[in-house]
Amino acid sequence: MSDQLLPYISNNLEIIKTSSLKTDLDDFGFRYGYGIFETILIENQVPFLFTAHLKRFRRSAAELKIPLHYTHHQIHLALQKLILKNKIKSAICNWYLTPGSLSDWQHGFDHPRLLMVVRKPENIKHSTPINLRVYQEKTPRTHWDSHKLMSRVSLINTRLGSPEDLLLVSPKNEILETTTANIFFIKEKTLITPRGIGILPGVMKAHVISNAKNEGIQIEHRRVELSEISTFDRIFLTNSIRKIIPIEKDSLIL
Repeated sequence: MSDQLLPYISNNLEIIKTSSLKTDLDDFGFRYGYGIFETILIENQVPFLFTAHLKRFRRSAAELKIPLHYTHHQIHLALQKLILKNKIKSAICNWYLTPGSLSDWQHGFDHPRLLMVVRKPENIKHSTPINLRVYQEKTPRTHWDSHKLMSRVSLINTRLGSPEDLLLVSPKNEILETTTANIFFIKEKTLITPRGIGILPGVMKAHVISNAKNEGIQIEHRRVELSEISTFDRIFLTNSIRKIIPIEKDSLIL
């Protein structure tokens, strides 16, 4: 087990020692990467934007036809117990949902597996700027790319030997997102975020848009060409772990 993992995890809402978790080679998710995941920041023992994360998690589970039998209250309670058991104030929590054992597959996904794993927080300030390198994807996206699937290996592979993150653009040179975050642009008094098939519906992205609307800021969801980069006044990224991440236009590697 990674030394970043904390001593206890939750297996189908049962708190067990991390060291006691055995790799199930018969698990459908392990065999085929069929499953979903979610990443949540824990601050002062409170899961950040918990309800929004769970809503997205349920949407993806429904798309993959993996039943999530537990209620909002049950999952929240189990997570609180996990936080207390690990005696932590800050951490990163990953949820994983798979259909369960391959032997049960022909009878339907009746015995899914929900793992909640907590690990030490990243030693990075939320507002620390990062560099981006532009990476053009080879094939058009599908609606499955808008889910946090366990098989999102292609995004990991694109980052090997790269700067801190990659700005992903479509084969038509339309800006999509980065491998870890959604992207926003500010032009005069307008907040712009890319629209397109397969862009992850980020929890922090929705939070920023909601707050911006409450402040009366104009929002544009539209296709954004890579050639427009130089015309924007400011650029920033959002994700639920680092929240808002400023980007210097001069740091973009085209």
